[in-house]
Amino acid sequence: MKSEKGQVVLLVALIIVGLIGALALAVDGSMIMLDRRNAQAAADSAAIAGSYEIARNFNDPIGTLTQKAVTAAISRAADNGYTITAANVEYPITGNFNKVNNDPDTYNYIRVNIHSPVQTTFLDIIGALNPIINHVHATAYISPETSLASFGLIALAPSGCGIREEYGGLYMGGGGTLDITGGGILVNSSGDGSNGCYAMELSNNSIINAHTNPIVIVGTRLVSGTVSPVPLDHMPSYAMSFPPDGAPNIPKSSAYASYGFCASNAVITSTTRVYNGLTYHEMTPGNATALFNKDYNIWMRPGVYCFPNGMSISNKAVYGDNVLVYITPQATKYEVSLLGSSSFELHNYDSDPYKGMVLFIDPKGYAAASQNYCSLLMSGSSTFNVDGTVYAPMCTITLGGSQGSTISAQVVGYKINLQGGSTFNVRSFTGNNFQSLHPMPGALNLSQ
Repeated sequence: MKSEKGQVVLLVALIIVGLIGALALAVDGSMIMLDRRNAQAAADSAAIAGSYEIARNFNDPIGTLTQKAVTAAISRAADNGYTITAANVEYPITGNFNKVNNDPDTYNYIRVNIHSPVQTTFLDIIGALNPIINHVHATAYISPETSLASFGLIALAPSGCGIREEYGGLYMGGGGTLDITGGGILVNSSGDGSNGCYAMELSNNSIINAHTNPIVIVGTRLVSGTVSPVPLDHMPSYAMSFPPDGAPNIPKSSAYASYGFCASNAVITSTTRVYNGLTYHEMTPGNATALFNKDYNIWMRPGVYCFPNGMSISNKAVYGDNVLVYITPQATKYEVSLLGSSSFELHNYDSDPYKGMVLFIDPKGYAAASQNYCSLLMSGSSTFNVDGTVYAPMCTITLGGSQGSTISAQVVGYKINLQGGSTFNVRSFTGNNFQSLHPMPGALNLSQ
C-alpha cells in the first residue's frame, strides 16, 4: 500500500514537472521569439539608418563618416527600444559578409549587432539559463552612386495633409496590400502628426511589403497595419523642394518645341495589327485631342504624343514601344484615367534628354497650385504595364478597385492614395527609369 502511494506521489511530481516545462516553453518561448523578431527589426532599421548617413556623407573624412554612421545606428536602435553602443556597430565591416554585386569594399557595408537579454519566468524554475540572450545582426550595403530612379514609389507632397485635407503623401485606407519590388518608397511630406497630419498613414490593417528595399519618410507615420521593412521616418535631410519644376532636374515643357516634338497632329490610321489576340489601329505621333475616344484599341508608333486635354481610357487597350506620353500644362484641374478593364502597355522613350520617361504630366505653370492639381486614376481591373517612369508631380495618383492592379513602372506623384481591399503590385526596374531625378550619393539595401 505504501509502495502504491509512493508511486502515485512520484507520478504526480513528474506530471507537475512536465506541466511546468510545457508552460515554460509556451510562455517564455513566446517571449523569446517575440523579442527576437523585434530585435531583428531594430537591427535592420539601425543598419539602414547608418548606411543612409554613409551615403549622404560619403566624401567626409573616414573618422567623421564613421562617427555619423555609428551615431545614427545607435539612435535608431534606441528609437525601437534597444540600447547598443559603438561596439555593436561595425563600420567598416569586419569578418565574413555576403558581397553584393561582388563588391569587396568593406567601407560599403555596415553591420549592427544586437544582443538582447530576455528574463524568463518559468524556464528558470527548471534550471534553464536566465536570462536567455537573443543574438541578431543586420548588414546594409551602400553603392557609390544612385538617384531617385532607385525608388519605385515617390510621393512629392512637401508637407501636411493632402487628400481631403486629411492625409499626407501616402495613404492606404482600404485594408489592401501594397507589394513593391525593384525599388523602395520615398515620402517627401514633413507631416509629423500635428493636427492629425502624418506623412504616411495606413488604416484598416493595410499592408506594405517592400522586401529589402528602404522606406524613407521625411516626416512620420501612423500605421494601423503592417509595414516591412521598418520605415526610416524623421528624415528631413531627404526633403525635396516643391514645386519640382527645376528641382529635381526634370524636362521642361519649353524644351519639347526645340526638339520638334508634337509639331503636327497625331492621326489614327486604318492600318491594323494583332497583339495578344487583340486588333489594334496604328496611331502616329503628334498632338492628340481626345483621340482615344474611339471604339477600337490603339497601337502607338514610336515617338512623342502630346495630350492638351488630359487622357481617358475606358475598357480599351493601348500599346506603344519607344513612346513618351506628354500631358501639356492646363489652366484648370484635369484627369488622366484608366477605367474598367483597360490595358495600358507602354515601353519607355529611349532618346535623350527624356530617356526612361514614359508618361510625363508637365508641372510647368502649376507653381501657384498649393494642392494636387490633377489626378491619375486607375480603377477596376485595369493593367498598367509600363517600362520607365510615370512622372505626375502635381497629381494625386489613385489606385482603386476590388480586383487589384499590377504596375510595372516607377511612379512619382504629388500624393499617392491606395483604395480598396485588394493587392497592388509595383514592379519597378531601376535601369529602365528616368535617371535625372534629384541625384543622390548612394543606394542602399539590406544585404543579409
